[in-house]
Amino acid sequence: MKRFLIISLIFVSFISSVQSSPDAIVGVWKTKGDKYMVRIDKVGQFYQGRIIWHLQKSSDARQPVLDVNNPDERMRLHPLRGTRMLAELSYNMEKSKWLNGIHYNPETGELFHCEIVMKNEDEILVTVFFNTPGDGYTETWKRQPV
Repeated sequence: MKRFLIISLIFVSFISSVQSSPDAIVGVWKTKGDKYMVRIDKVGQFYQGRIIWHLQKSSDARQPVLDVNNPDERMRLHPLRGTRMLAELSYNMEKSKWLNGIHYNPETGELFHCEIVMKNEDEILVTVFFNTPGDGYTETWKRQPV
């Protein structure tokens, strides 16, 4: 019985350490399909993620790939690297997830609502919601060594 109690306490402390730390998502993450690497940081009270690497190559190796699908015409001349892919995520302690975020899809130029849940210390589940509730998809992103 004592051994069971000790094992249970260790398991509960491990699970709570993975899910209860608001800064657990801070770091570099590779998206599904290895298309992008996104650095997630805390900025003020929110979490945001910027593209720091992408798979796309420019036709001219001397020129950066531009954010050509951005709905803001002025931003179409800016490099894709450095573009904010995640914004306005806030941590909800009761639900152990980051909520009310905005996800930018650089391939379409569209903005969607999103939330993030820690799957484990090296994987996050990024759920992107379309216009109707329950309509969307979830991707697994993997932590990258820095």
